[in-house]
Amino acid sequence: MDYLMTSDFEEGLTRDEFRFLLLKFRSYYRVLHGKNESRGRDIESLSERLSELSGKVDLMSRELLDERERRVAEECRKLTWMERITGRKKEKK
Repeated sequence: MDYLMTSDFEEGLTRDEFRFLLLKFRSYYRVLHGKNESRGRDIESLSERLSELSGKVDLMSRELLDERERRVAEECRKLTWMERITGRKKEKK
């Protein structure tokens, strides 16, 4: 590959040698192109997975915020007489 990329092809190569170099270049190109395509698909799948996980994190953070607000509201409310006498809080749904 180094020779293919750095050569000026002015060494007086025969037609068969040029053909050999072109075939060699084509095989290197196919390998590199295949790796590039594979990595591109991997990046796309990772990007989709990342966006999916980001959506889940957003949903969980909203649920956590709702739970915190519910607990704060529960702690700040006044107890009824029955709750004070029995010593138990009623669960609000």
